[in-house]
Amino acid sequence: MDTGEFVATFLAGIISGVLIAVGGEMLNRWLNRLKMNVFAYQQILSNTFTRYSVALGFGITIEQGKALDNAYARFNNTVYPWWENGKTKVKTQLLVGEDPSWIFPYYMALEYIEDISKQQNAKNIIKKGDPSNHAVLFSVYEFDPDPNKNALKNKIFERIIVLPKNIKAFNIGINQLLSKISIRLIAEGIERKMEYTGEVRIKGLSIGKLENGVPSLDTSSINFIVYHD
Repeated sequence: MDTGEFVATFLAGIISGVLIAVGGEMLNRWLNRLKMNVFAYQQILSNTFTRYSVALGFGITIEQGKALDNAYARFNNTVYPWWENGKTKVKTQLLVGEDPSWIFPYYMALEYIEDISKQQNAKNIIKKGDPSNHAVLFSVYEFDPDPNKNALKNKIFERIIVLPKNIKAFNIGINQLLSKISIRLIAEGIERKMEYTGEVRIKGLSIGKLENGVPSLDTSSINFIVYHD
């Protein structure tokens, strides 16, 4: 091997070694990259004969990567507090493999209306089957993100649903877009933007027990679905 061939072979070996090292580091970083999962969940707040209400929330877990300190979630450009062990906190530590930490942006409620004739000026009335004089008011609000207020703001959905006679259980499809959603996770140690986007839709509701149009709202469930982009 002459000098030129030796130098060429030597340089090729160096370049190959560098590419292998860089490729290995990139593969290692990809395999150990931060992965976030988001789960939707309803927390029952009241469950009585005349009223059923839930908080609709989203849980965030870290499935892969490293622990995150001082983490907070920005939901649709608003920072919502975490709910942990029945208390709120602005920031938290997210550990790999731990149970979800939760934010609750929405409040949903069903309320019994004894006499629909008193609601003649109400909008968005839905009737199904042979209607009775009874109904439920289905409403959705945003929670106020200020934990000191513990209040609702902005009603974003409302329907009055007239209940039918002579049916022992009731189901109705609605398929209403509630909101586009963007959940951005911000914390120490994040090296790239972590964002979950999609939409949440109300699919319908069910009432497990009716008697002459009078509902037992403690047998209710609100059905929704979250689509991820």
